[in-house]
Amino acid sequence: MTLLPVLAAALVSLVNDGLIEVRQLFVDGSGSYEVIPCGQLPDVLADQAVWEYTDHSWIHRDEGLAIVETHAVRMYSPNK
Repeated sequence: MTLLPVLAAALVSLVNDGLIEVRQLFVDGSGSYEVIPCGQLPDVLADQAVWEYTDHSWIHRDEGLAIVETHAVRMYSPNK
């Protein structure tokens, strides 16, 4: 997919600005996750496999990556 580098760069920029965090969701069903550090994010996003979700992950949201707005965005958003 040719847009992956563009999308990855946009995500890294949003993380650097403190607007979002990218989480690696665990498949153990616990709902636990790990925030991917900004320094590791370009390497993680360069892997095309992280952009491909299975039918299972879309339904159960227990595997893959999640993009989550930060507290700073929620605090300053006029619609919240």
